[in-house]
Amino acid sequence: MGSVPPPSYHRAALDMNILLVAESLTPSRNTGVTAVVTALAHALQKEGIHTELCAPILPGDQKETHTALQGLKAHLFPQPAVLPRTLAPSLGRFIERELRRFDLVHIHGLWRYPQWAAAHAAQRQGIPYVISPHGMCEPFELARKGWRKQLHWNLLERHNLEQASAIHAITEAERRHCERLTKTSVRVISNGVSVTLPEENTLELKAHLPLALPSNAPVLLFLGRLHPKKGLDLLLEAASNLPEAHLVLAGPDPIGYRATLIEQVHRHRLQERVHFPGMVTGLAKQALLARADAFVLPSYSEGFSMAVLEALAAAKPVVITRRCYFDRVAEEGCGWVVEPTLADLTQALKALLYLAPEELKKMGLRGRSLVESEYTWSAVACQMHEFYRTLL
Repeated sequence: MGSVPPPSYHRAALDMNILLVAESLTPSRNTGVTAVVTALAHALQKEGIHTELCAPILPGDQKETHTALQGLKAHLFPQPAVLPRTLAPSLGRFIERELRRFDLVHIHGLWRYPQWAAAHAAQRQGIPYVISPHGMCEPFELARKGWRKQLHWNLLERHNLEQASAIHAITEAERRHCERLTKTSVRVISNGVSVTLPEENTLELKAHLPLALPSNAPVLLFLGRLHPKKGLDLLLEAASNLPEAHLVLAGPDPIGYRATLIEQVHRHRLQERVHFPGMVTGLAKQALLARADAFVLPSYSEGFSMAVLEALAAAKPVVITRRCYFDRVAEEGCGWVVEPTLADLTQALKALLYLAPEELKKMGLRGRSLVESEYTWSAVACQMHEFYRTLL
């Protein structure tokens, strides 16, 4: 008798139900994590895995959030204005009531009510759960808010990580950070990207630029939240030593940090060369990537930046810090990886602006090749599928 063939890998996925939980699915409030969770959900569905999403939502965010979640099944729960951020009791009740429909819960992030509610419900009901800290176990993050965060860690977060079936890290550095904090097993699976910009579309995209930029000036682009940890103070200081370059700082301003940056712009008399177009999406974002000469992320702390992957996919050289934990940029010759200091950042940006256009183009193409070979969402979904199966 011949042996019976094993069940189809894809067929097994059809019987797998996964709940993804985040503190927000509104792009302007939780930019990187929202992009990861929604892209991962789409990719998992293409693998045949049934996914549902769960998060609180603030008043006024419905239109933006529902647009971002098109094609996905999401459960959104109103955030009462009188309660602390993300504390939505209806979300907790939903998880308690519906959790047994799912084989596994994938919790994205730490420190907030949705993650706590999901972890505790999973513990009580015996449902496996995975936590993706998204950089929130990084030493810089743990040191923020001092004793309050330490108290929260000792009372809640440590226990939730220790009871998890596994931790999902997005870089080797994050794996090391997690392993210093807990004995729970850690699996490294990077983020992915689905943005590619065919070069022939560059002229078409020009019409979608969200601001006017001089045609002959070098443009350095930042994409992300305007936040102190992103190192934008360093970038503005460096800009004062780069008299020919224009900076575009594109992204939402959830905590009002833009006012501090504008003060710095005026102090260095950079008003003509620094631009704040706000959050950009779709064709406007693609147009900025197409126009930029390079992408810059001078962070003091990162998980694994989606914006870096998007820039590489758009064939742009990148300048990032070692706190972005993506040394492949330097190894593959598609940009610079520097310490988060003014001297190192300025030196790298000057070196970039000194290069001939042909050399910049070669660097960009090496970055796009790296993304296409290792960082597509389809590849990430396959790894995540296998990861879930090992836990179930």
